[in-house]
Amino acid sequence: MHKTLGQKIKELRRSKKMTQSELGDGLVTPSMISQIEADKASPSHKLLGELAERLGVTIQYFLEDIQAKIAKNGTLKYARMLMEADNFESASQLLGELLSEPIPHLETSLIKLDLAYCLQKQGEIEKALELYEEIVHDSMSKDEPGYAVTALRAMGTVEYERGNLVLANFHWNKAVTIGLRQSQIDVDRISDVMLLLAQSQNKLGDNADALDTLRRVQTFLERSNDMPKLATLSRTFCEVYRDLGLFKKAEEFAHDAIAIYKTLNMRSETTYMKITLAQIMDENGRSDDALRLLEDCLEQADVEVMEVIAHIHSVIAKIFYRLDRYDLAKAHCEKALAFGDNDYETLIQVYRILSNICLKREQYTEGIYNCEQLIYLCQKQHRVAELTRAFTLLSDIYKRQGNYMSATETFQRMQKAVENNLREKTVV
Repeated sequence: MHKTLGQKIKELRRSKKMTQSELGDGLVTPSMISQIEADKASPSHKLLGELAERLGVTIQYFLEDIQAKIAKNGTLKYARMLMEADNFESASQLLGELLSEPIPHLETSLIKLDLAYCLQKQGEIEKALELYEEIVHDSMSKDEPGYAVTALRAMGTVEYERGNLVLANFHWNKAVTIGLRQSQIDVDRISDVMLLLAQSQNKLGDNADALDTLRRVQTFLERSNDMPKLATLSRTFCEVYRDLGLFKKAEEFAHDAIAIYKTLNMRSETTYMKITLAQIMDENGRSDDALRLLEDCLEQADVEVMEVIAHIHSVIAKIFYRLDRYDLAKAHCEKALAFGDNDYETLIQVYRILSNICLKREQYTEGIYNCEQLIYLCQKQHRVAELTRAFTLLSDIYKRQGNYMSATETFQRMQKAVENNLREKTVV
């Protein structure tokens, strides 16, 4: 087995029947010798030479270990450069090599976190989750909770992106519990996870828990200058109050978030927050104000960011549909489709509006086509609740058309499709 620098020094000292005090006499304290032997401290080149002389060996005997450490550090830096360049496959190979021959001062948990991230980016989700789980277990056994919190945060993000809100909420809640248990709380790390937790709690309908989590984050950040995080805090408060129907409070936090995003010159985030504010205005019975704000967003939107423009048109279409102004709603739906071919959220909303317009106008053939598009998108995104509503809407169109056989077949299709989606999707 390869011996570390500290192990070599300790073995030689013991073979010469020297105490740590005798070895370090006149050079360093016994405590420093103990740290060097435990590979928790690195001696300078000069000190290493003097220790080598007292132990009866040449400095070259020890330099091999230092050179190996330098080489490993260089490999880690290069692996991270590859990660920054999105070359995750090559980075994974280098990180795997580092883990196969670990050396002191290169923290294994940190390398494993990098490797798990690379696996995640390569689509090897299950392998990534297994490695994150291993990091959590090892970190807690070594009393390194910071790595456990980071790994759990990553696990929650993976599950959130897979649409598994319950499991995402579980991982983030566990990360927060571990983080808050420490005598010295890492405010930056724990507030970041708590913001994610609040979002998942809100989406799961646990609004009271979400508000409690956000207020705790607010306490952590009350003296903070972390403007992006303060913007996220205001945005999440806005989302929770909106879902609770407390529109005045939601608007206040929306304005706070917009002001911070403007200060940071984050144009895309500013626009999306303005769109959210417009939706809140509409839900609060101020449709004209909402439409004016959305038109303003269209004028200021970056023409290169097609998804933003598509999203604005879809929100305008929804307002016009609710106001029974179907021609204008359809026109904005068509504009949204022209700009947002890759924005699934927008496409789902647009095809739902178009399907409902066709049902209202008794344009059944076109309505069936739009519903089938909606069903396809919901299946692709594993949106089970949306999928059920889409099939129900299609069945309603067939019934209005007088085609009861197709309506019945649609319900049978719905059962199979929902079962398949639930089977493919990770569920708790």
